[in-house]
Formats: sequence, C-alpha cells, structure tokens
Amino acid sequence: MKKKIIILLAIVLVLAAAVIGWLCIRDAKEGREIESIALSISPIKTEYMINEEADFSGLQIYVLQKNGNGYSVDHTACTFSGFDSSNLAENQVITVTHKGFTATFTVSIKNAPDPTPVLTGLIMKTLPKTEYRVGEYLDAIGGIVTRVYSDGSTRPLSLINHYVYGFDSSEPRTLTLTVKYVEDGSLAETTYDITITE
Repeated sequence: MKKKIIILLAIVLVLAAAVIGWLCIRDAKEGREIESIALSISPIKTEYMINEEADFSGLQIYVLQKNGNGYSVDHTACTFSGFDSSNLAENQVITVTHKGFTATFTVSIKNAPDPTPVLTGLIMKTLPKTEYRVGEYLDAIGGIVTRVYSDGSTRPLSLINHYVYGFDSSEPRTLTLTVKYVEDGSLAETTYDITITE
C-alpha cells in the first residue's frame, strides 16, 4: 500500500512539473508576442518629385511586446503600401507592416522644380546715340535692350560700351553695330545702325 502511494505521489509530481513547465513556456511565449508597433524614426526622405521611386531608408519601428519589453527594427524588416508618386499629394499616407502589425507615416509628392531660365535673345528697346561725326568715340549710354529667357520672361539691360562691337568712326558711312551679352555661359546678340558724317 505504501508503495502504491509513493508511485501515485511520483506520478502527481511529474504531472505537476509538466503542467508548471507548460505554463511557464506558454507565459514566456505570450510575453514575447507583439502588442503593437509604432514609428520611432521617420525615413530620411519624406518629400518626392513626380514619378520618383520610394526610398524608406532610415525608418525605424519600435515593437512593443506583451510583457512590456520591446525592440527596434529598420525598414528592411518591414513592408510598405500606399506609395504612389504618379500624382501630386500633400500628405500621402504610407502604411508600414511588421509581422502583421501596422503603423503609418506621410510623405508629400511635388512637381519637379522649374529649371533655371536660360538667356535666349536680346531685343533693342531704346537706341543709344546713333549719329556720329568722323573721329568721335562710341557712346552707348542711354541704350536699353530687353533680355529674353527660355521661360518667356524678360528683363531690361542698360547698354555700356563694353557690350557694343564693330564701332569705327574713321570715315563717313553707315555702320551696323552688334550688341553682345553673355549670362551664365549663354550668348545673345542684337544689332542697331549708326550714321557717321563729316
């Protein structure tokens, strides 16, 4: 009888140990399970131009576990949805997913900046002195040309002698002078006529 009791006690102890062990494993496993995720560091790039490809490098997610502990993961451990750079958007919502849990952040999609206008031409607006006597010097003061740019805009430019080429008052004649102006490597030209008399 005593032997049977000992055996029964041994069985009970083994079963109890098994149950306790299972409960500990279950609790540990549940403690490691994810409670939620949250964006901890935004991606480096949050502004895009039309048709630009997504780049979520730099993003980090904080993973909160059910036991209160947590850890961080970077963008390589996540998947993303919602990105579309084919249209303008102020606050496009991007969803980041990690192990079935989601968080969100926003990006903006903008038009590419307009290229810097390039000088394409000159138009004579106000003529400088056009009548000279033999032996006189060039005087371009008072002349104004209009600079024309690739975007259609215009800007005035006051003439100085340095911009005018071809002047020669050694004899009476009619001369065509050339106005040349260089801006950011772009050359534009126009002309005007002068008369030289005795």
